Amino acid sequence: MTIKVKKLDEYRDDVITCGHCMGCNQFNYWTLDEWLECCPSGKKFGFISYYAVGRMEIARAIIEGEIKEPSEALKELVWACTTCGACALTCKEFKGMDNVAIIEALRTKLAEMEWGPMPQHLGFAKSTAENNNPYGDPHGQRFDWLSKDVKIDPNAELAYFVGCTSAYREKELAKDTVEILNKTNTPFRILGSEEICCGSPLLRTGMQKQAMELAKKNMEAIKKAGIKKLIFSCAGCYRTILVDYPELLGEKLDIELIHITQFLDRLIKDGKIKLKELNKTVTYHDPCHIGRGIMSDSRPRRRGLYKQPRRILKAIPGLKLVEMVRNQENAWCCGAGGGVKAAFKDMALETAIDRIKEAEDTGAEILVSSCPFCQRNLMDAIKESGSKLVFKDIVELVNELII
Repeated sequence: MTIKVKKLDEYRDDVITCGHCMGCNQFNYWTLDEWLECCPSGKKFGFISYYAVGRMEIARAIIEGEIKEPSEALKELVWACTTCGACALTCKEFKGMDNVAIIEALRTKLAEMEWGPMPQHLGFAKSTAENNNPYGDPHGQRFDWLSKDVKIDPNAELAYFVGCTSAYREKELAKDTVEILNKTNTPFRILGSEEICCGSPLLRTGMQKQAMELAKKNMEAIKKAGIKKLIFSCAGCYRTILVDYPELLGEKLDIELIHITQFLDRLIKDGKIKLKELNKTVTYHDPCHIGRGIMSDSRPRRRGLYKQPRRILKAIPGLKLVEMVRNQENAWCCGAGGGVKAAFKDMALETAIDRIKEAEDTGAEILVSSCPFCQRNLMDAIKESGSKLVFKDIVELVNELII
């Protein structure tokens, strides 16, 4: 097995020759001031060292051996990043340079040097090793949400990969997903006890070795079961298995990977789903993991799942879809990713409150998204800010309205 994941040293040319000037952004996506506003970490802390520019310089200094000792300040600079990828849009398009990949490689390098990660990240790594999930809940309770009424076909080629957040925290999302699969007469099965954490929380925070072991176990279980297709309602699981697993395992995955928005969009297009009327104004939040997180280096603006959820919403009779000022590839992050919600709770919440304000400015009554992690952070922000917005995952909304 050939591992394709790049080490930090392999990014030396990138961090030395590019990623510092911010010049590209001034004539492409944003003015310089607008570009500086795209970064949740930079907005929160205010210093240039908290932007991608600063982290590229830290990466260069680590590669060159200029930083001799760890410090709490260094850890904060490196890990106070949601890895949302907003900074990387222009770098990918013009230089093929992936800032997020470099930041994650930097985190991995520092973790190998035992200069990180944050204690909270070590906590969920320990839980994943002991319980196969980062939440500390028993592995045996992973499918406690699953009703006996749900029809499961043990021979189906399609399997539903539930993910830890849906299994343990946002259980209604998992319930709505299997109900839709049953309502649309879609044969499916689940991996059961063989499903474990996809490894996203560990990968995003620099614990690559542990994540690789999870990837191996999940793929061995999938291959052994003879599964040909995987469907996901979790954006993080989808991105991790789609983008990270081939690199971690050094092989192309011989299975079809389907996000729930792709699945629903396809069924609506084929006339297999009809939806009831909903006379409400709705705005949609683009999760980073199924937007910028799955963009390729060569065509960075062509791969995000932006059209599918909007087509689903527009197919609902009576629904009025309004866009936030920052949307699709330019969407403002919910603030929860990259281990930030665990280690930098204030930053996560403040970033989400910013997004809630943008949603309120549209005049929408309902805020819709398609990621259980976004759901948790945005709902926390709705509560904290006293917003009257109602949050719904797109799966929940479709399940309520499906005829």
